[in-house]
Amino acid sequence: MYGVRTDRADLVRPVHREVLTELCRIREPCPSLREAHSPVDPAHDLAAAIVQTALDHGHLAATVAADHALHHGLVTRDQIVAAAECTIGWPDTGRVRTTLALADGRAESVGETRLRLFVVALGWRVTPQTPLQDRWGTFGYGDLGVDGTRLVLEFDGRVKYGEGGEVVWKEKRREDRGRRAGYLFERVIWSELAAPSVLGPRLMAARTSAALPPAG
Repeated sequence: MYGVRTDRADLVRPVHREVLTELCRIREPCPSLREAHSPVDPAHDLAAAIVQTALDHGHLAATVAADHALHHGLVTRDQIVAAAECTIGWPDTGRVRTTLALADGRAESVGETRLRLFVVALGWRVTPQTPLQDRWGTFGYGDLGVDGTRLVLEFDGRVKYGEGGEVVWKEKRREDRGRRAGYLFERVIWSELAAPSVLGPRLMAARTSAALPPAG
């Protein structure tokens, strides 16, 4: 889980009132949210858990969870929508609506989701896993293509570089070919996401440089 307190767990149990301890918060199941079978019943099913995450922790944590679940086929958008409909009229349901609007199973990592949400907050339209193309066809995919430009945003979490030099070499070859095709690449790391006042102007400048010329 991203953006969720890990020092105190939220537990759903058949209690008559909420109980708060140093280690956990115990509360009764929400009757309108579906339950799933588990070794320690009752528990919310995954779609309901995503909705509950939005209610408890906001759209950032819930969108990260939804993207991961959708990408790995653990849940469908229809299931999340159905769970969300059960909360109509509840407090903080705006967080759920925002999560539904932002969730996208094409994201392949937490970092990609965070980067997408960052630029969407700037008012940008982006395409996750955007195809990279030149005169010979599609030669790869970028994490986020900024619509209406040749700018491609790539999140670097360093995980792939631990897989060896071959991965780094393939990345370089793809990016070199992309530059020859006219793409502008901007790579973003975790520490930069934590400094929005620096990252924002940098990406805005890159977007201006990569703008497509007016049609005609």
